[in-house]
Amino acid sequence: MQTNPDCGMHCLCGCSDWWTRGKKFIQDFPLWLEVAISMNLFILTGLAELATTLLSTVIIQMFYSHRIRIFANNGNIGTLD
Repeated sequence: MQTNPDCGMHCLCGCSDWWTRGKKFIQDFPLWLEVAISMNLFILTGLAELATTLLSTVIIQMFYSHRIRIFANNGNIGTLD
């Protein structure tokens, strides 16, 4: 048996390995959580923006595409019915 310098416990060989890894993970956990949350927000914001753009495009096409007529006479570029 040897004493683990990190936890001060008597451990079998290899105990210090999982103890230091676990301690480091717990110390770095807020950073991992922050990265995960910010990436999720970034992705969700991008998806919401894409959905809004597509929805507004569909609405505009539904309401105005059948009403716009293009004329080339007398300098009129387009008129509404």
